[in-house]
Amino acid sequence: KILEKSIYNGETEKKFTGAIIGEKGIYAGKVYPLIDKKEIFFRMDNEQILSNPYEDKDNLAGIYFIGKYNEYCVEPYKKNFVFLESGQPLGKDRRYFLPRGTGLYLKDKNNEFTLA
Repeated sequence: KILEKSIYNGETEKKFTGAIIGEKGIYAGKVYPLIDKKEIFFRMDNEQILSNPYEDKDNLAGIYFIGKYNEYCVEPYKKNFVFLESGQPLGKDRRYFLPRGTGLYLKDKNNEFTLA
């Protein structure tokens, strides 16, 4: 079991619920722990995929973990930006509920992630 100790919106000592693990790209080998129902967003900046903790009109996708169901919600905001590892695109402006262990990539296979 992993315990994240940090101050997040005034809360301390949160239990691990979920995480996004970078497999390729600038996030390779990095883990972004998620707090239940707190969304992390992704956007492009100079052809680079960047994470963003804030809602913004330039965000291209959002991902959050739902502890009650032990699954992730992925929300693509742009067509052909989020893909399952099989290459299947996830449609714009829809919500996809995915289990732990699901692989996906953003924009192209150089930006691969696993939902842990």
